[in-house]
Amino acid sequence: MRFLNHNDRVKITIMFRGRETSHPERGEALLMRLADDVAELGTIEQRPTQDGRNMTMLLAPVRRQPDAPPASA
Repeated sequence: MRFLNHNDRVKITIMFRGRETSHPERGEALLMRLADDVAELGTIEQRPTQDGRNMTMLLAPVRRQPDAPPASA
């Protein structure tokens, strides 16, 4: 949450151990639940992808409307 609040992208990695690699749907469900939890701060830039024993997902900060510029005198 701290990185998303500072407008930084976040890469989340899950490392599978042992037979966990035979159930990638559980890892994807965990990453999607995390994305839902921080939905007001960030959006999914790259969907969960599995690379060997790791599954990664990339979150980008939500684009906020800039504040109105101050009125010039």
